[in-house]
Amino acid sequence: MKKLILVLLSSFTLLACSAVPKDMNIAAETDPKVNLSGYKTFAWLGDATIIYDEIGRWESPGFDADSEAKFNIDQELRAKGFTEKSDSPDMLITFIAGVDMDNIELIINEETQLETLENIPKGALVVAIFDASTGQSIWIGMAEADLQQDVGSQVAKERLHFAVNEMFKKMKI
Repeated sequence: MKKLILVLLSSFTLLACSAVPKDMNIAAETDPKVNLSGYKTFAWLGDATIIYDEIGRWESPGFDADSEAKFNIDQELRAKGFTEKSDSPDMLITFIAGVDMDNIELIINEETQLETLENIPKGALVVAIFDASTGQSIWIGMAEADLQQDVGSQVAKERLHFAVNEMFKKMKI
């Protein structure tokens, strides 16, 4: 599982825009052969989940990242005019998120101007939408960010909401 997270994190070649915090990269792509305006309904594809933080290293107490991510994605889909429908939906939605608490990066020390290695935890969220009849991926949104440690649940919620919102702003219907 850790290898999957590392592959996910290292595979992002995302462009940041000026409205996005410096530590956050967000991108989204629609299959160029797909017209999203033809889709009206969605359902969740199984239980989408965020990798469990068994020792509480990154998820603050009282913060349910799974529920927050699903809530934000639902909210964005509804804002785009999609309706949840459990039987015969047009689209299937899922997400996966991962955290690498052991991420090491080369950083220039501001005082000495020397390069040093620092532990900078990273998190990533991928939202995927599939055509329900073909199973083909039609849209994918990705967000990667430095993991903000020791912040309260409210800041974590706001950052997750921001990432999902920015992702779906890139969805062209």
